[in-house]
Amino acid sequence: CASAGIPCKPPPDIPNGKHTGRLLDEFYFGTSVTYTCNRGYPLHGEPSIYCTTRDGKNGEWSGPPPQCGGRVVSGCNAPTRLVFAELKKPYSNQTVFPVGSTVEYVCQPGYAQHLGMSPAITCLRNRTWSGALEFCKMLQCPSPPNIKNGQYENKDVKVFIPGVSVKYYCDLGYVLTGKTTVSCLTSGTWSLPYPRCEGELDHLHKPQHPKWRSG
Repeated sequence: CASAGIPCKPPPDIPNGKHTGRLLDEFYFGTSVTYTCNRGYPLHGEPSIYCTTRDGKNGEWSGPPPQCGGRVVSGCNAPTRLVFAELKKPYSNQTVFPVGSTVEYVCQPGYAQHLGMSPAITCLRNRTWSGALEFCKMLQCPSPPNIKNGQYENKDVKVFIPGVSVKYYCDLGYVLTGKTTVSCLTSGTWSLPYPRCEGELDHLHKPQHPKWRSG
């Protein structure tokens, strides 16, 4: 996975508590740490956070760390960020959610919602969120379009996700017009226009007969 080498900054320390990553020097995409509180200090919030990314380049933690001790929060903290979806606008700036409240996500560009799967999570009585299922699937493009008198490279590739480009070339005797590549768009379709292969070039290879003049 291309995201595997994306690093996050060290997870934040919290007063009256510690996390499981304190002996690690580096924190890459997918690494999770779990917080625990010192004796006598109750933990408030999600105990675990993980290194994720929203742009495929920069790492960030999935949410704020929990707190140890102090006033008990009357609900859930802001839910974990998801790679494939983001909170709908009414909830995106909210920091505390009452027990029993439900929030909905909307799929990120390049993803589409699975039919019959709810994009919602609920704040539970223990002040944690119900598990977020992968209710969004990454869109894929069908196989690149075939063109007359030409073909595309890397025919062995079977999966085409948004951002992938394929290059075309023409059969012998034909010249390519237009762009040489098409790209898979976030809509799950290929960019337009498609390349075209036109005109036989056999005449370019015919020998030129010298002209003779008499006299």
